[in-house]
Amino acid sequence: MFHLAYISKASHPMTRHELVNLLAKAKGKNERNGITGLLLHKNGRFVQVLEGEEDVVRPLFDLIRQDHRHTEVTILIEESIAQRQFFDWSMGFHDLDASDILGLYGNSKPLGKSLDIEGFKENPGACLTLLQFVRDLHLTRTTDQSRPA
Repeated sequence: MFHLAYISKASHPMTRHELVNLLAKAKGKNERNGITGLLLHKNGRFVQVLEGEEDVVRPLFDLIRQDHRHTEVTILIEESIAQRQFFDWSMGFHDLDASDILGLYGNSKPLGKSLDIEGFKENPGACLTLLQFVRDLHLTRTTDQSRPA
């Protein structure tokens, strides 16, 4: 198993409709190709982790890198992993612009007003920590919502 995390900058401000279309197309393609992961968006920045077989993840990333909807695509982490961290999500997504999650995550992390490309370059592990935090928060909320009141 392999994962690759990257960060990028939107080439233009993306509307909610554009984000939904992007996610719908990616989700279907990822399901067919055995890819899992999570995409975060904030203030025109993206951070994403992709998981799967390396010979599937790398060509997918090459296509993502060429996508005109973003620039400054920077790989933060690319490595073999023992198991998937986002196994339930063919295309998990969280829009941090519409969220209070940053308050929960804390001010000392390298985020600021946008996903901090330079901060993640200096500390790629912080990128995975944020992605895992969002995953865990979603799983907790899902579990809490399924419990009887």
